[in-house]
Amino acid sequence: MKKTVLLLLILLLIPTVFAKHGHIKLLAVSETDSGYKGETADLYLELKRGSGRVFLDTFPFTKLDTQMSTRFAKEIACNYLDIDCDNFDFIYTIKAQSAIIGGPSAGAAITVLTIALLDNLKLQENVTITGTINSGGIIGPVGGVKEKIDAGASSGMNIILIPKGERFLMEETFDMRRKDLYEILNITITEDDVNQTENHTIDLVEYGTEKGVRVIEVSTIDDVLQLMTNKKIMQPEKPLEVSPVYLDTMKLLAEQLCNRSTKLSGKLDPGTLSNESFNIFYQAQNLTDKGREAFADRLYYSSASYCFGSNVQYEYLNLLMKNMSQRAILDTIYRSRNIIRNLSEKIDNAEIKTLTDLESHIVVKQRLLDASESLDKSWFNLNNSEEALSNLAYAIERIYSAYAWNTFYGKGKKEFEFNQEIIKKSCLSKLAEAEERYQYFGLFFPFELEDARNEIQEAYNNIEKEDYKMCLFQASKAKSSVDSVLSVIGIERDNINDLLEQKLVVAQKAISDQVSKGNFPILGYSYYEYAQSLKDSDVYSALIYVEDALELSNLDMYFKEKRRVRFFEIEMAYIWVFIFGFSIGTLLMIIVRKKKKQGKNPRKTLTKRTFLGKKR
Repeated sequence: MKKTVLLLLILLLIPTVFAKHGHIKLLAVSETDSGYKGETADLYLELKRGSGRVFLDTFPFTKLDTQMSTRFAKEIACNYLDIDCDNFDFIYTIKAQSAIIGGPSAGAAITVLTIALLDNLKLQENVTITGTINSGGIIGPVGGVKEKIDAGASSGMNIILIPKGERFLMEETFDMRRKDLYEILNITITEDDVNQTENHTIDLVEYGTEKGVRVIEVSTIDDVLQLMTNKKIMQPEKPLEVSPVYLDTMKLLAEQLCNRSTKLSGKLDPGTLSNESFNIFYQAQNLTDKGREAFADRLYYSSASYCFGSNVQYEYLNLLMKNMSQRAILDTIYRSRNIIRNLSEKIDNAEIKTLTDLESHIVVKQRLLDASESLDKSWFNLNNSEEALSNLAYAIERIYSAYAWNTFYGKGKKEFEFNQEIIKKSCLSKLAEAEERYQYFGLFFPFELEDARNEIQEAYNNIEKEDYKMCLFQASKAKSSVDSVLSVIGIERDNINDLLEQKLVVAQKAISDQVSKGNFPILGYSYYEYAQSLKDSDVYSALIYVEDALELSNLDMYFKEKRRVRFFEIEMAYIWVFIFGFSIGTLLMIIVRKKKKQGKNPRKTLTKRTFLGKKR
């Protein structure tokens, strides 16, 4: 009986045997009447056998919902280690002395703690980090870094890690003597006083030294793990291998668009153009030349983009030369709408099997939506023929571009589980990440990001239309828009190029990781290539495109790979459960039988045997 009870207790305790616990100190800020104040908090993680669920308990409540950033950080950690986390439950607990501002600013710390626990790494308790976590494992900027250094120094931290690019803080300070005098005299601070505010730059590394802590800039999860575990994290260098299928398809696409440039320009006689039209023709020629140069360098997406830009201008000049009536413009609009409708029906009915299919659908649909919107503008501006024709030209070329991109359908290899519910879930997850980033930005910066807000609203509109694929795309764009602005705030112009190079390296690594998994992110790589082509001429646009590349290079984290189950294939987890259960049952049966035998009367047994023996 005692053995049976013991076995049952072991059976009940098995889940706790697999549980693992970890802790990291968080740096945060709280909002006070006099501004933001640095705070510390404790983040605990319990890892248990489970089904991939994420639980979060905060005390007291944070000002921003941290649930989404916790989920995202967990996904980044599992993606970083390239492991399936569906067999674990993640229980996070954040404890602070006062209400702190939560949200994405703890993302890097959450990710590091999760990786450490999953990979059996020991974190140094006297080292901590503040920073968001972004696609590709890049550490993103946060607000209140100076105040967080104050809090870290007060709590006994030796090393504080901050996002790369945030070392120098531009701070506005009002003359303290004048401020004290105004307060004594009860004089209100005027706008003129504000204009006399002194600006100066604080070196946060030196500031940390004064406070007795070492402040170090970090850019990636690799950097953080090396400093927090005191162990060299060897992530093998993966050269960027561009998919031959992508190159062949994009080359064909670029050829189509650039050949169209030649065709459209051939219809125009520069000698008959007005000065204004000739300037447009000259700009179009420059774009065509850039397209051909990019094509020669095998930068096919860049080539296609330049040629598309030139085609819009050539098309506009050709329409202008026709002296079209309003009736003719309307007829062209109606024909174009029919083309959009037919192609939309075709792609909506196409089966999505691979990430390439999904991205192709997104690209084609976005171009058709752009074309439709431009046709609306053309119709509304019928009384202004130049405006109407300009929008009509853009719509026509956008439709042509959509047909060209449609050739990517069916080019992918690795299949995933795609259905309406799964894509809807991915859309809602990405939208929540974008909203969280947007709200966090608003806490520290007084101006609104109009592009990001519009993209978020468009994502919500797509949810209402049950177009979850486009919702996923718009939400991704919104998140990258916020991240691109956050990354440059407070960075001096001389350091912008360094930031861009750093992001290009991380984007290349993210794409290489996807290639090693059997995926090729056609959107992520296209944006990465275009950012490369723009870095010398338009660094800020390049930053936007590289952020898009990072955000759209890891869509696989939202979907599960499709498994081809054979007749005899059974999950190993179920096999082990069966073996364990069978073994325990067999053992219990043996014990019960022994107990029964021991309980029999040995004298009766002997008598019976003797009697039987005599009878024989």
